[in-house]
Amino acid sequence: MSRITSFLSITSNDLSAAEISRLLAMEPDDAVSKGSLRNPPRVTPRRHGWYLECRFEGEVDLDFAVASVLKRIEGLASTISSLSQQGAVEVSVKLAIAESNEVLPMFFESGTIKTIGDLGATFDIEYFE
Repeated sequence: MSRITSFLSITSNDLSAAEISRLLAMEPDDAVSKGSLRNPPRVTPRRHGWYLECRFEGEVDLDFAVASVLKRIEGLASTISSLSQQGAVEVSVKLAIAESNEVLPMFFESGTIKTIGDLGATFDIEYFE
């Protein structure tokens, strides 16, 4: 069985997670402050972080997983894109695939890829055992 998690992260050297939340009028699922200690202990964050995630157990279409996290920011793409273009934030969409015994097709709808591009986001796929 697979565990698939899609993430949207917005990080910044200058804007705190609280400021990003205020600008987007939305609370994150998780946030870190630059220089804070993390639990469980990890490297101290070098940037402020604002994160959303969607987690799925079992077989799920990878495009659906990515589109699910993007749907949560519907209507905010232009604000996020503007922040990204100003260099105020870095936006990233990640897909984490764990415990996969099956072959998962890497097919993504053009609309999903367009939304990622419109945000000015990077797109990463990571595999974990």
